This record gives sequence, structure tokens and C-alpha cells, in this order.
Amino acid sequence: MDKVTFISLEKEVSEALSKGRLGSVIAALRSMADCLSCVQFNDALAEINEGYSFLLDYYKKGVEDPTRQSHINNFLRRALLIKSQLHRMYLIAEGTSHFAVVQKTVSRLNLPTALSEMCKAEVSPRWWFEVIWTGEVWTNTDRELLTEWIEQKADDITALLVVSGATLSLMYQFDLNRLQFLMQMMRSPRTSLKARALVGVILATIKHKDVLPLFPELKSQLELVVEEQELSSTLLALQMQLLLSLNTLEIEKNLREEIIPEMMKHVKNKTKDLKGNFDLSEDFLNEQLLNPEWESDGVASKLGEKMRALSEMQHKGADIMLGSFKMLKQSYPFFSVAANWFYPYTTSHPEFNGKPTLPDTFQQMFARGMMCESDKYSLHLMFTNMSQMQDAMSQQLSAALGGAGEGNWGNTPQTLTPQEELVAAIRLYVQDIYRYFKLFRHLDTMADPFLEDVLFLKYPVHQSIFASEDMQSDLANFTFKEGFWTYALGLYKALPETAVHHQKIGYSLQQLGHLEEALTHYEKANLLQEGSTWTLRQLGNGFRKLGRYAEALRYYEELEQAQPDDEKLLLALAECYLETKQYAQAFDKLFKADYLYPNGRLALRALAWCSFLTEKYDKATDYYNKILQQNPTSADCLNAGHNAWVQGRVVDALTYYRQSLSLTKCDMVPSDFFEKDKAILHDKGITEYDLSLMLDALA
Repeated sequence: MDKVTFISLEKEVSEALSKGRLGSVIAALRSMADCLSCVQFNDALAEINEGYSFLLDYYKKGVEDPTRQSHINNFLRRALLIKSQLHRMYLIAEGTSHFAVVQKTVSRLNLPTALSEMCKAEVSPRWWFEVIWTGEVWTNTDRELLTEWIEQKADDITALLVVSGATLSLMYQFDLNRLQFLMQMMRSPRTSLKARALVGVILATIKHKDVLPLFPELKSQLELVVEEQELSSTLLALQMQLLLSLNTLEIEKNLREEIIPEMMKHVKNKTKDLKGNFDLSEDFLNEQLLNPEWESDGVASKLGEKMRALSEMQHKGADIMLGSFKMLKQSYPFFSVAANWFYPYTTSHPEFNGKPTLPDTFQQMFARGMMCESDKYSLHLMFTNMSQMQDAMSQQLSAALGGAGEGNWGNTPQTLTPQEELVAAIRLYVQDIYRYFKLFRHLDTMADPFLEDVLFLKYPVHQSIFASEDMQSDLANFTFKEGFWTYALGLYKALPETAVHHQKIGYSLQQLGHLEEALTHYEKANLLQEGSTWTLRQLGNGFRKLGRYAEALRYYEELEQAQPDDEKLLLALAECYLETKQYAQAFDKLFKADYLYPNGRLALRALAWCSFLTEKYDKATDYYNKILQQNPTSADCLNAGHNAWVQGRVVDALTYYRQSLSLTKCDMVPSDFFEKDKAILHDKGITEYDLSLMLDALA
């Protein structure tokens, strides 16, 4: 078998199916079958080809046929079934995937694999999972038989593993009957079963988005189940959970590299490297603060807030525990078995035979609903394999539980409403699936649904579920609050035009680096809601950052009417006046800022630099003398050096420059030491020759 050729042909079939090019589909399927030396589909392909040939003949003759598209869709669906079967055969023949290893093991054991036989036999939950996962495409009879057996006879553990097995199978191949089985399980009165089925359906429809148009009945069936079971709000919660899962690896990284280290040391206030070119107000320029009017649905995501919000992150569903159990899952043989990642936690798990049981304190913690099933097994295995630490661990856990409020450890199932219980089950199951696809040592990444775009609203099969403006607004606000800027951008653009929506579109664009486009939306927001200080600030900051100082002044001056004594605004106005050669106005704003904030150093720095630029060197010297007595920064010393140098005070300039280098802990003078201010120094009479001399003198 030529692996590369087969994969290329399968991709060709997928693309042709999504475009409805049946002729190309048939040709590529024949080649796929040839790669596998498989003749069992020859008759089926010949039948499809013959039917399509008749249809083309009628089309060439100009014969009207209102059922033509229906026939083509039927041919395409039959072709898709063959593709799924060939894909499974390829996986088995190729033999390196865990799917293939499990399937070959299943086929060798002398146990029933036909669903009709398994429903009558006594087989383990793991066996059910592995047969459902790796078995052939189901027939209608298989689906109906299994649905009835699950509803009437199956125990909870087996039923849950069957649903997970069907979901995992759908990540490898499309199977209409498996998908419809999961939809039927969404009607189950068993909360955990319904949760797993709902997650499975959504992941499968995302995974197979390209072929779903061939099955319009699936859309109507899903809509019917959602309406019958009143699952709209639940699906919104699932959507939010899947989006949060995208942040899991980033959260783990932040915990490891930022949050935990910061929590172990005192936070130090870092003084800005305030340059004379008005970097002194760079914090004002870059402080893209969220609009206070959004507080009900917008939260800033700065490091300090992350440090305060670990418990809040978990409360809203973010997975902060992946890193805690990562090594355990990758070291214990227990997690080499795919079924164990989805096995509902029980101390009577077959692999625990003869091992110590857990103290009641563990069961109390597990009952709080804070851990997914695989994390419970991780903790169980760690405890039972570290006997010398069991007493200490048990005592510490007991003390923690005794002093922990429900807000810290989650709510017990008894305190949840049925809706809350379903959402909680969905959250934990998504974590189990995510862990499997990111941590399982034998994983085939081609099956990973989290590599797909998980925004439901992008796919026609889900759009009617999120048709209401309220749901779209809730989703837009969620994506905005969590920093999914691209998603938020698209969602807000689809909502009615309001000032707030334009503000949030602009903010999202700004976060994505599209400042000029963001400004157009801020301007629209300003037209729809005049006088918003937040919008005016964003417009002023934005135009100022682009170097369009005259336009920035327009908005800063309007903002000044509402906030006449704001220090940073006065400094920003001063910079804009200076850049537009309005020196008198610049000094006016700086004097006001210095008067209102006498203990502040920003205005003093600005006055010093402004005096230097306007050749008031003696006044600049007075200002720099004050600044240098108050824990100066490297930039302060550098600017004082510039001022001394242009006055001919070379010795003083050398002293200040050396202080600047010392504060930056530079052992050697960097070749670009004067680069940023070179044009200004040239304008003040400092030549290239002078710059070279000064660099050599500092060396």
C-alpha cells in the first residue's frame, strides 16, 4: 500500500464531496480501493457510476429533472459511506495508530463483536467502548438495537462508555447512524449520558462540517431535539466551554511561568523608562482600558487580575488543572488504555483490583464536582502508589475540605438545579476529552476535534440554534470578555449597529493590531453616542499613536471639557501641541499639570524636555537638577546629558551619560546609544563627528 498516495486520494475525495463533484469522487474512490487491493466496493461504485451516467445523459439532452439534485445527493452519500469504510480499512492496514492496535486486538479475542450478540452477552464496559470505537460503519438496525438496549438494559458505566466510544469513532470516520444514535441519547433522562451525547454530537458536526450539507435531515433532527429538550441555553454553555478549552494550554503556561512565580514574590512597581520624546505618557497611550459602561460584560485581562482570579477562572469553567495531572497521565500505565480516559470514576474499576481504597475525604472532594473523571483517577493512582504519604495526604485533604467553602471546592450535586447539573457534567466531560486529545501518548492528532474551529455559529447546522439576537449577543459578550478578539469581531458585526457595538468592534480590531480600522469604528461610535469620554480617549490615543497629532488634538480637546484636570490627558495634550509647533499651549498644559500634581514627576520630565526642545536650556537645567535628585531613571540621565552637551558642558554630559549606562547595567557603550535622539541632537548642532567623539570618550 502506498500511504502517501492513499492520503492524497482521500483528501481529493473529501474536497470533491464538499463541492458535489461526483465524477471526481468515484474516480478517486476507485483508486483508493486499488491502493488497498480491495475489490469489495467495485459493484457499489459501478452502480453509483452507472446511475450518474444516466443522469448526465438526460442532462446533456436538456431533459428537465426536478429530482436531479436529490439523486446526486444520494449518490454522494453512498460514496461517503464507501470512503468511511475505506478509511477504516486504511487505518487497520497501516497499523501504527492506536486505533489499529485496538482493532486488531479486538478481532483476535474470542469475544462477540456484533452488536446483536453483545447485547445478549456479559462483556466488560471497556470491551463495549473498544468495539464501538473501532467497529465498522453501523446499519440502521445497529443503531435501533443499541438505542433500545441503552435505554432499557445498560448500566450507567457501560452506557457512558458506549456514547464516548461512538464519539471517538466519529472523530475518525463519518457514520450517519452513530451520529443519529448520539442525537437520540441527547433525550436521555440520565444527566451524564445526555451531557456526553450532546458534546459528542457537537464535536462530530464540527469535525464533519464539509459533508453535513449532504444530510439536511440532521439539521432538522438536531433542531427538534434541542427544542424538545430545551437545550438552547445548554448549548450556549457548551459553546463557551469549548471556547474556554482553547485557552487551556495558555492558562497552564501562564500558571507555570507567570502567575505562580509572581505569587511567590512581592510585586515591584516598575518605573517607566520615560524618554524625553514624550514616552513619558506612553502608559496613557497604551492603556487600552475597557469602557466602564461595559462592566456588566467586559473584564480586563491584565496580569494583576489574572493573579487575583485563579478561583474565578475555575468557577467560570476554565481548566486550570491540566498541568497538575499532566505528568501523572503520561506516566501511569492506566492511561495507556483509551477507554480509561472516559471511564466514569469508580473505586471498583477492574484495574484497581487489590489496591488500597481511598479515604472518605477523597470521596468528599470528588463529590464536589471540581474534577473530571480522568483527574480523579490520577489522584487515586498517585495516592495508592505512595503508601508512605497516605496518612499525611489524607489529613491535609481533610483539613482543606473542613475549611473550604463551597465557592472554593464547587457545589455538591444536591445543591444544583437540573440545568446546572447538566452544564457541570458538560464542563467536566469536555475536560476529559480535551485531556485525551492533548495528553494521550498514542493519540492520532488527525482525529483531534480541538484543532477545528469550535465556533458553532460558523456552521449552518447550528445557526438556527443561535438565531436569536439575545443568544448571539451573549456569545459576543463572552468572546469579548475572554479575549477571543477575532470571534468577537465577527459576532458584533452581525449584531444591530449601536455605539457600544462599534466601541467593542473597534477595541477588538485594536487588540488584533488593526488600529486604523479600529478608529473608523470609534468615530462611528462617537457619532452615535456623542460625549463618551472612553471613545474620545481611544480616538485621541489612536491618532496620537499614528503620529496624526492634529486629529488627536481634536478629540483630546473635547475630552478635556469633561476631564479638565486629568494629569495624563494634560500631558498628552502638551505632546500634541508640541508636535504641531504650538509651544505656548504645550507649556500651558504642562504648567497646569505640574501645579495640580506637584508630587508627580511626569509633568516635571515633560517640562524639562519641552524646555530643551525649545532651547530654554537654563530652564531645562533647573528641571533636570530637580529630577536627578529624585531616584532618576536611565532616560532622565540621558536627557540631562543631552541638555548639558548642547550647552557645551561636555564634562557634565559625560557624567550624566555614564549614570544612564550604569542604571541600565551596561558594561559597554552600545553603538546605538544616541540613535533614537540623533535627529534632535543634529538639530541642536551636534555633528556626526561629535557623536563619535562622545562614544569614544564613554568607552
